[in-house]
Amino acid sequence: VAKWSGQMKDLVLSLDLIEAVSVYMDKVLRKIVQIHELKHGFRDIQPVAPTHILIAPKTHVVSLDHLDTDDEQAKELWADLARVARQLGREFPAGWRLVTNIGDQGGQSVHHLHLHFLAGRQFTWPPG
Repeated sequence: VAKWSGQMKDLVLSLDLIEAVSVYMDKVLRKIVQIHELKHGFRDIQPVAPTHILIAPKTHVVSLDHLDTDDEQAKELWADLARVARQLGREFPAGWRLVTNIGDQGGQSVHHLHLHFLAGRQFTWPPG
């Protein structure tokens, strides 16, 4: 009986964990702003502007530096990411910024190509 109780306790903890992950994912998914066949967009969890949206391809590419610009699919992917940024930019006629970080010194902390769409405030140069 003690062995069974331990297994049940583990099962209950596992179900609690699954529920917690499910609630978290639901919150994340509600923040998704646009979905397309080749990419997805969602709000940054640590925004640096009033509007800070990440636009990322569903296909794994480490960074822009790893994108084969001679490949037709890569060209289509890049054009599609730019198209999404321009669509978002229509909501901000006063201006917006599009950033991608490459490598550790470039500030890349997530090693999957993504663009930061930033808008809703005055930006300065140099960016930091």
